[in-house]
This record gives sequence, structure tokens and C-alpha cells, in this order.
Amino acid sequence: MKPPLFDYVRATSVSQALDALVDNGDDARLIAGGQSIVSMLNFRMITPSVLIDIANISELRGISLANGKIRIGAMSRHSDVMRDTAVLNHLPLVTEAYAHVAHHAIRNRGTIGGNVCHHDLASELPLVLTLLDAEFVVVGRAGERRIPAADFFVDAYETAVDDKELLAAIEVPKQGPDERFAFEEFAIRVGDYPIAGAGVRFRTNGSTLSDVRIGFIGTGIIRKRNSAAESLLTGASPTREILDRVVEVARATVEPSSDLHATAEDKIDLIGVLLRRALERALGTQL
Repeated sequence: MKPPLFDYVRATSVSQALDALVDNGDDARLIAGGQSIVSMLNFRMITPSVLIDIANISELRGISLANGKIRIGAMSRHSDVMRDTAVLNHLPLVTEAYAHVAHHAIRNRGTIGGNVCHHDLASELPLVLTLLDAEFVVVGRAGERRIPAADFFVDAYETAVDDKELLAAIEVPKQGPDERFAFEEFAIRVGDYPIAGAGVRFRTNGSTLSDVRIGFIGTGIIRKRNSAAESLLTGASPTREILDRVVEVARATVEPSSDLHATAEDKIDLIGVLLRRALERALGTQL
């Protein structure tokens, strides 16, 4: 299929992009790397009258470290983020997740901002950025506002970014040396659409675990973190029996739907397997 007819605006600054959004009303849509929106246009899932290209706005690109946070410009391409020294050194969970994100050609064109604003529920980055307490810097004509990850992802293909705003950057606190973490995913081929995935992050306090974060993709639910599994593991000493109970609770609280890739039952089983792998790898031992 071919996309519907539309006008095209190539913005060269944030102010120009915001003006174009306001001037063209609800029919305007932003395009970044185009790796998701072009397919949606071709399938007529969206029919905007105007596309505003923000991919080459220099002020929306670049990665820096300041005040204990990594600031990632929204138009930074995936390939640039995953190779950046600050990300490699201070956000290893993001680096782990990027090993599963799409394929080389898509990573060379797609942007991190486009990915999170598209908000496919099977996408890796929204999950790991939530587990890492990321903050999303959004700008509009009224100025800048900051949205924590817990409030940023609203629904499938929906975020808290207003129609007349754009995502400028993502700020992520750097991970500490005392953190344990892991990300596991299952897809038919690496880089293909994931059937299920699990991410974990926690700290060890003597023989017990604290600041536990557990989340999944491919489970058909909007919330990223699984509070039931987190509560069970927080303050506990990691034993075989505890991990068995955490996996059981996780399987009981996810709500996947059957699709072309797998049945709901298969996805629930996968979640348990992937969570167990992630926990054991983060702990550095098999229990």
C-alpha cells in the first residue's frame, strides 16, 4: 500500500517545529526516523494532512553526562546511543536492552525519541527507561515540563506528550556500582518483534535485596513494573524457594493476549522462564 497524500514540513529548529504543530492543528504529526510512522501511513492507520520532520534538528541530538544523569537528545539515533561511552559506562541496562532492539539498518535510522513516543507495548526501551527512573523533557510554546517515566507511558501508542508539544530529551540517572540488573527477551530471531521479555534491577544490602524493580514486555498490559513480584522480593534473601514464588506471582499477574506469535499460555510460561533467567543472571548464580 501507499501512504495518503500529505504536506511535508522539514523543521530546522524546535521553535519552527512547534509553530508548525500549532499552525496545522490536530491533523499534523511529527516524524523522526520514520521507522514506525511510515508503516502506519502505508497501512492507513493514520492519515495526517501534514508531516513535520524533526529528525535533523541539531539541538535535539547528542548525549551528555552532568549532575549524575545521562541526557539523551530525543533525535539521537539508536546506533549512536548504543555506542556512546557515557551510556556504555553508566547505563549498562540500556546497553543490554539495545542488543535486542531491531536490526542494524533500523537502528541507523530510528531515534530513541521516536521509539518511546510511538510506545509499542512490546518495545524494550520504554520498559528499561521506566526501571531506571528516567525523566522525559517535553517542550511546547508554554515552555518545558518534565515527566517521570511512571507517568509518561499512558496507553498503547500513547504518551503524556501533548499534541502541540515534542519530546526534547530523556534524562536517566546513572546506575550505581552496587546495582544488579539483567534483561532477557525471546524472539524468533534476534531483533525481530519480541514475544516476551523481562527486566530486573535491584541492590543488595547484606544478604537481602532492596530497591527491586521488575517489569515485562509482551504481556498485554500498560503498566511497566510488576509490583506484586517486586514486593515479594524486596527485603528477601535470594533463595530457590523465593525465586520460585516470585516467578509464580509474576505468571499469575500478567495478562497477555494470544496473537499470531504465541498463545497467552505460552507467553505466561515464557515470562516465568525469562524472569528466572534475568534474576539468576543479575544475582550471578543459579538457584
